[in-house]
Amino acid sequence: MIAAIAAVALGARFDAHRLAAVRHEAGAVSWYRKQPAVLAKVDRVDGFKVSPGHHVLLHTTRGDIVLVMFDHDSPRTAGNFEKLVKKGFYNKTPFHRVIAGFMAQGGDPTGTGEGGPGYTIPFERNRLKHLPGAIAMARTSDPNSAGSQFFIDFASNSQLNETFGPNGPDGYVVFGQVVKGMNVVNHLTRTMTDYGPIPGAKPDRILSARLLD
Repeated sequence: MIAAIAAVALGARFDAHRLAAVRHEAGAVSWYRKQPAVLAKVDRVDGFKVSPGHHVLLHTTRGDIVLVMFDHDSPRTAGNFEKLVKKGFYNKTPFHRVIAGFMAQGGDPTGTGEGGPGYTIPFERNRLKHLPGAIAMARTSDPNSAGSQFFIDFASNSQLNETFGPNGPDGYVVFGQVVKGMNVVNHLTRTMTDYGPIPGAKPDRILSARLLD
């Protein structure tokens, strides 16, 4: 029993040191303080308690965005995103499709909306919902066509939530949430309307992406 208590205490100290290092590396503590409130909102909307995982820092031309990954609730999709982050795949990529009141899409090194990592991942069923700051995988009409392109919701886009009908799965897989920098997301340069590209719009870019823990 004593050994078990000691192990728990040691684990708590390790977690505290790890989180302190993450907060220092991100360059600010405000996001860490805000995270419990952000996740509590996710819990309320999703209807269950989500499990926060790794954190990713997107350093963009507009400012910094910190994402928490839902590695437990969406392991395949979050794991794929983290793998690409570690490889530097997202560095210098633009937010090529940004629509006011809807979402900001990035993750395509070609900036055309047609690029990807050279592979696709299977559709991953989970209960995570599209609310402001949710990050999800973009795809074609084929549910199993996601690769590297992702988007961040500006609003509660419930029409994008996963559904499962007689024709199979539909919707877009959520795998994380913005915990710092939603103001940055909201100010990303709009590049498109519902009718097409905005002439002369210069997309913001991800200068670098890296795991914080």
